[in-house]
Amino acid sequence: AHGGHPAGRTGGAGRAGRMRALPGQRQIPQRGNGAFLILDEPFGALDPKIRATLQQELEALWQKEEKRKTIVFVTHDINEAVIMADRIIFMKPGRIHADIPVKMGRPRREQNMVGTAPYCNLRSEIIDMFYSEETTG
Repeated sequence: AHGGHPAGRTGGAGRAGRMRALPGQRQIPQRGNGAFLILDEPFGALDPKIRATLQQELEALWQKEEKRKTIVFVTHDINEAVIMADRIIFMKPGRIHADIPVKMGRPRREQNMVGTAPYCNLRSEIIDMFYSEETTG
């Protein structure tokens, strides 16, 4: 491993190293089969190509786990939410506004999804919620 830097590793060890190095990553103990992982805007400051690569690597690592962790992935990017989530919790001023299941198969690749009906419909639904004046009580 070139000087211990994760980018110098190959395969799973390199991906795992990069994922461990993500800012905003926390593991919280949970009863049952493991833990869940909170990722708070982990790819927000990255350029689109690196962001897409790390999204794919995170998905691949998650799919390889025998006992998959629940990942709470915080993002303000609608496209990223649609690509990464199985369930989107849409919030409006500090409250849950909607709980939206994402019914699209995996693996998901942005370049294969953009323009498809399921992707566009879900993205439009979220954008409509974003701009609606209606709030939950």
